[in-house]
Amino acid sequence: MNGYTPYRYFPLARLALARVPKAGCTSLTRWANEVERSLAAPRQPATPRNGLHLSCIAAAPPGTLRVTTLRHPVDRVVSVYASKILASPVGEWIFRYLRAPWYPRLESLTEIRSGFRRFVETLAADAGFLRGENIHWRPQSLTVPDIAAFDLVLPTSRLDELPAIVAALRPDLAPSAAVQLNRENAAGTPLADFLLEPDLVRTIERVYADDLALLDRHGIDRVFRRPIGRLPDAAFDVDAELDRLRADRHTEYHRILDRFLYG
Repeated sequence: MNGYTPYRYFPLARLALARVPKAGCTSLTRWANEVERSLAAPRQPATPRNGLHLSCIAAAPPGTLRVTTLRHPVDRVVSVYASKILASPVGEWIFRYLRAPWYPRLESLTEIRSGFRRFVETLAADAGFLRGENIHWRPQSLTVPDIAAFDLVLPTSRLDELPAIVAALRPDLAPSAAVQLNRENAAGTPLADFLLEPDLVRTIERVYADDLALLDRHGIDRVFRRPIGRLPDAAFDVDAELDRLRADRHTEYHRILDRFLYG
């Protein structure tokens, strides 16, 4: 997962994106794909899905609108743990992290909360794990080091406003305001709402201090909206949700294993 290059260019729309993992990158990219497709003439060669690769944002041609998104690091860390580790959308993660002390066995809510605590503690204690292990929790300040060169830096909380903002900045893209931006890759499980505790919030904010400084630099509110210290009420069936997650993990594990063994 190292060597990730976040920059993409859409030549018909003259849009360049930095795709920051777990900061609305899937929603942003799918929207840009739709805008690019809407501008294509019949029989015109199609722009590759997700745009053309750029080595850095400075490689975008003059007149390009450069757009990226940021997310509060506390929201982002909770989201990656819930959607990539508790849930199992990518089977390779199971094989890669199964023996990690923070990898949950999905035995109980208590076990999951303990696993999340160990995950945060590992981020705090191991700079290599934080900065180089996985793009989904690598600091946003490292993923987009040239963010000062962007024309539009939007928090994920305002993703729904992006089409209208782009249309206002670029009148030639006014029709893009009609291209709906759909939020993708939600948390993956409602158990995400039961992970945070006050000391973990403080630890995450300390570990990702540079990301918080980015929010400040771009006028983005530091307030996040994840519940802290919440526990499920009587109507929430924790065991049923754990059963679902275990079944999904089992299915994904064997799908990847079958692909490895049988092609």
